[in-house]
Amino acid sequence: MLTDCKVRIYKTNVRPVLTYASETTAETAYTQQILRTTEMKTIRAIHGKMLRDKIRCDHLRHLSGIQDIIKWTEDRRREWDAHVGRMEDNRLAKIARDSCPQEVRRRGRPKKRWKESLSNAPTPRLNLCKNRRQPIEGEEEEEEKKKKIMMMMNKCQRKVMFY
Repeated sequence: MLTDCKVRIYKTNVRPVLTYASETTAETAYTQQILRTTEMKTIRAIHGKMLRDKIRCDHLRHLSGIQDIIKWTEDRRREWDAHVGRMEDNRLAKIARDSCPQEVRRRGRPKKRWKESLSNAPTPRLNLCKNRRQPIEGEEEEEEKKKKIMMMMNKCQRKVMFY
C-alpha cells in the first residue's frame, strides 16, 4: 500500500480514535506522552522505519505531512471552546464551561482544569470564574446563607478530623 494511503487512513481513522474526547477533557503531561508515543509508533510503521534507524520524529512527520498530535488536539480544543461560546446561554455545555464551583477543594495538589489546558501557561484561579452567572435579585441572600452554612460545615469537619 502506498504511504499516502496509509497517511490518509491514519488522519481519518486512527487519529480521531486516539484523541476521542480530547476537546472536553483536561490534558496532562502523561496523556501527552502517551499520545505522542503512539503517534510516532504509527508514523514509523507507515514509513517502515524502526527506532534503531535513528530517524528524527520531525523528519518523519515532514515526510508524511502529519501535524503533531498535541498541536492538533489543542486546535480541536480551541474549536470546541469557540463552538460552546456560540451556543445559547441555557445550554448545559455552556453553563458547565462558564460556571465556577462554590465548594471548597480538597487538600493536596489540584487537578488540572479544562480551561488550563487551552493554553500552555497556567491560568490564574481568579480568571477561571470571570464568566460566572450574575445572581437574580433575591438569590444573593440565599447564596450568602449557603456560603455561611458551607463554611460552618467545613469548620466542623476540620475539628472532627483533628480529634
